[in-house]
Amino acid sequence: MREYYNIENVKALMDLPASIMKDFVENPLKKHKNKDGDKFYWKHVKIILKDIIKCGDGKSVVYNFKDNGRQYTGLGSQGLPSHIKSLVLNEDYKIMI
Repeated sequence: MREYYNIENVKALMDLPASIMKDFVENPLKKHKNKDGDKFYWKHVKIILKDIIKCGDGKSVVYNFKDNGRQYTGLGSQGLPSHIKSLVLNEDYKIMI
């Protein structure tokens, strides 16, 4: 599958100071914490955004199947919170099989 992104929005998010980015990304209702009790989800989002910038406005994403039949991917838009997906996915987003 191929995902298409709005690179300008991705770069704008990456240019935000870490404190603002963390507050924007984190969902206070979820408990994404590391062994020290610190939230780490924003770091995962940052890794995905860096990968998007590296790949350009579109990239192929491989989806794997879990035992229960659900599909998942590591560095695709699936790993982003929905409010960030709406910012970084291209308006003309298409999935090509």
